[in-house]
Order: sequence, then structure tokens, then C-alpha cells
Amino acid sequence: VRGLELQSPMRMSLCAALLIAGRVGGMVATIGAAIVASIVLLVLRNHLARIVAPLPRVDMDASKVPADRALDIDCVRSDDEGFTGGIVGVFRPRRNMLPARWADVLSADGLRVARQRREIAVDSGSWYRGRWAALTFTWAGVVISALLVGESAMGTAGGVITLSFIFTIWSFAGLLVLPTLSRSGVTAIDERLRASGIPAAVLDDTVRALDGLQDAEPERSALVESIFHPIPSVNNRLDGPRTHHRRGFWDVARSAIFLSASGLGLLGRAVHCNCGRPALWVYLPSD
Repeated sequence: VRGLELQSPMRMSLCAALLIAGRVGGMVATIGAAIVASIVLLVLRNHLARIVAPLPRVDMDASKVPADRALDIDCVRSDDEGFTGGIVGVFRPRRNMLPARWADVLSADGLRVARQRREIAVDSGSWYRGRWAALTFTWAGVVISALLVGESAMGTAGGVITLSFIFTIWSFAGLLVLPTLSRSGVTAIDERLRASGIPAAVLDDTVRALDGLQDAEPERSALVESIFHPIPSVNNRLDGPRTHHRRGFWDVARSAIFLSASGLGLLGRAVHCNCGRPALWVYLPSD
């Protein structure tokens, strides 16, 4: 109920914004309004997450989080064990939101690895590529949807509803394509951690422990993994294929799902990782 109390007015406001934009400025204004909405969603992401579900800040054991870190730590506690937080920022990273639960299930070395993963995502450019790829995918979907709706239907209720349906299909296509880019980002970070001298046992234990809070599915077939799963299974991460120097796009798939609200997509809380779990509607589980 708490989550719906945010989602319903938020989606109605987005619908109204696109409807008014269409009436005032036609197709160009509608596309512009959706682009602005996507940026506003990122700006307000922290506030939205805390309205949808309780995320109180807590102090993390300083012994587990060294002071010489690249990203400030924002430690929060969620009732949902699958909550992973993420890298907070719109066009540049500002903080690393870590779940307090990780300090309970990981060793000091494991928590350090979890923190370093996100620092590597930033340092390697993978976070930036993922963020811009998600925005580009969203904006392209809005443009295509608006073109299919047509200028004459913009500014009508029927046109807005049709745009929503078309964009939802576009989002579903993203569920099939974007996870491949996200998986390459995860694998690239794994490789950099191993190359940095992190003991393999620490990395392996961390991967297994965090997977236990997520899908708890250490094995998957190649076909199942290639569709819908932006984070590789434990076995594929430990023993599977490598990136072969391909560039990764960290968290692009699930960032695009969150941003899909700007195009009135209907899949934002209906994918396998967050269906019925409001704490994961805004910050979907990331690597």
C-alpha cells in the first residue's frame, strides 16, 4: 500500500505531463517532456526510494569500511534482503549506497570487495557507459513510440495510452537485449578484482553470499541466462566465459527499467527481481 501510494500519483503525474505537453507543443514537446521526466526521476531517486519503502540510514562498522575510499558510503537498512542499493548520482557518481545487511552476512574482506566492485565500476567507466546507455535506450524508445503514435494523436488520452503500450513493448525488448551488456560489466569487474590480487576465495565467497540474498540460483542454462538475467550466475562468474576485453555497461538493464516510467512503461515493478517487492522498485538489485 505504501508503495502504491507513491506509484499511482507519480504515474498519473507523468501521464498528465505528457498529455499537456502534447496539447501544447505536439510530438516534439511530448518527447521533450519524457526526456526531462527521465532526468527528474534520477534526481529524485533517493527520495522516491525512501517514500516507497523504509530505508533508514545506519552507521556501519568503521573497521569494515576503510576511510581511504573513492566513494562516500551511505549505509541504509532495508527489510528486503534483496536490496542492494547502488551508486547514487545522475550524471556523475556521488555516493555508494550499501545495505547494512551486507555487513551482517559478509566478512570484513568480503564487504571490502563489495565496496571495491562499485569503485571499479566508476574508475573503469562502466558506470558512465551503463548510465548513458540506459538513458539513450529510454530516449530512443520515447522517440520511436511518439512517431508510431503520430502527431495527430498527441495531446489526447488515447494517444498517451497508445504511447504507453508501445513503450512497454520497447521496454520488453530491452529485457532481451540489455542484460548482455550488463553481464559484460559484471564480468569485467570480476576480472579486474582478480588481477588486482584479491584472493580468489574471498571473491568467490562474496559472490556466493550475495547471490544467496538474490536469486539463490548458482546454476543456470546458457539460454535462461541470456534472457532476463543481467547478473551472471555464480558458476558462470567463477568458471564461465570472460569478457575478452569487451567494454562493460554496469547496471544498464535495470537502470533502463527504472527509467521506463518516463515513457509510461508498465514493467518497472513487474520483472522477476522486484515483482511484489516495493523496496526494489526504485533501486533494482544491481551487481
